[in-house]
Amino acid sequence: MTYWKNRVALTTGGGTGIGRAVSLMLAEHGALFAVNYSRSRDAASKTFQYILDEQQSMTGQLITVDGGQTL
Repeated sequence: MTYWKNRVALTTGGGTGIGRAVSLMLAEHGALFAVNYSRSRDAASKTFQYILDEQQSMTGQLITVDGGQTL
């Protein structure tokens, strides 16, 4: 799937459950995205680290974002 290559996405609840699965899919398909969390910082960090460890096959770029913060 090349649709996500170099597209930007935000995965809400990206550290756990369905959000985590979506984060992994986005990374696998080359998306540039953020893993958003509000209470699951550890889970988001683990998802982030998993993707970094698997980076050879996952070509996207990512950051984690605390959804409980305001700008």
